[in-house]
Amino acid sequence: MARVAIKKFVQDTSGGTMLFVGFAMIAVVGFAGMAIDIGYWYSVERQAQVAADSAAVAGGFEAMWGGDLAAVRAAAEDQAAQHGFEASAVTVNRPPTSGPNMGEPTAVEVLIRRPTSGLATTLLFRMEIEITGRSVAAQVAGTPVCLVALRSSGQGIMVNSDSSIQANGCMVHANSHSLSGIGSNSGSSIDAEAISVVGDYQGTGYTPAPDTGVPELPDPLSYLAPPANAGAPCDHNSKSIDDEGNETLSPGVYCDDLKINDSDVTFDPGVYVIRSGEFLVNSDSSISGSGVTFYFTDDAKFTLNSDSRANLSAPVTGDYPGILLFQDPSSSNTDNLFNSDSSSAFEGTLYFPKGKVMVNSGSSLGGGGNFSVFVARTFEINSDSSLILNSNYAASAVPVVPTLGARRIALFE
Repeated sequence: MARVAIKKFVQDTSGGTMLFVGFAMIAVVGFAGMAIDIGYWYSVERQAQVAADSAAVAGGFEAMWGGDLAAVRAAAEDQAAQHGFEASAVTVNRPPTSGPNMGEPTAVEVLIRRPTSGLATTLLFRMEIEITGRSVAAQVAGTPVCLVALRSSGQGIMVNSDSSIQANGCMVHANSHSLSGIGSNSGSSIDAEAISVVGDYQGTGYTPAPDTGVPELPDPLSYLAPPANAGAPCDHNSKSIDDEGNETLSPGVYCDDLKINDSDVTFDPGVYVIRSGEFLVNSDSSISGSGVTFYFTDDAKFTLNSDSRANLSAPVTGDYPGILLFQDPSSSNTDNLFNSDSSSAFEGTLYFPKGKVMVNSGSSLGGGGNFSVFVARTFEINSDSSLILNSNYAASAVPVVPTLGARRIALFE
């Protein structure tokens, strides 16, 4: 009887399926955990690269103005710290010790390393990887850049229907590889100190003729970190100022639209987070403020409608010197409308890496400021409108960001 019982037990497969399912679930959970860790590692690696870019730019800028290695290292470590990386994770070399710029005395190399322990599941995986970021920055001299279209395919800049871009003493550049990376039609024009495009251009009205086949310009503001309060709770929801109001606003987080209708608004100095919706300045309204930075996130966009006016200048010091409008690079593509009159002034740098800048409705934008710099995914100037970019940097206390001036720091690696 014992032999019969043992034989039946050995031959019994009724629990085999559950055993297989159990092992399969362990594997599924393990791989799911590993996938989560890989996503986290990728996110931290991206942060490390942005921190390395920011630190290299800061170190390069310090070197450009005569700082010794200790000063260069301190500037780089300070920027890395703002991105969440301690000095112990940062190595600064001047000159670089590797890569194409090895030994170049004007170049600064920054390496960021942080070991990251990953535990996908206690059953299958345990591993430790090293998150790294590396960047090399160096000084270049030449024409200051005041308009950059970042899009690498399709049309980067289009000037339509008797419209114009006037870049006084500075360069217009498009990263597009397209045969029509820059375009003009119907009596439109671009007049600048220099015009360049990675691909080619179409149409007429260029002064001087664009240089074609030039290298791409790396995003000159990719090193910027979001404000510390970018994810903070809303201070204002659906804020609207109407009917000839005259109001002063303070820095904070503005959610789900900030609308100004037939009113005049002054912004106190500081950082304004515009989260989702639209920062809308309607006709017969005006906005003004010195030492201000507007950060657009969660697909927020900016609209300055016809017959409205803006007189804004960026901070001189602080977290965002020279940065006036700043779109979160993770936002979706947005259309940002600048339909204003010639008295408007935007003094500083406006940055829309995922946005289109549009000037419409016979507007004449920008002539009132000492200098303006626009960096965006694409530009479109329509319907007898003009975008005027001055470069009178010496007359302004607002600094040009270190990657865009006549003496500027460029990221090479």
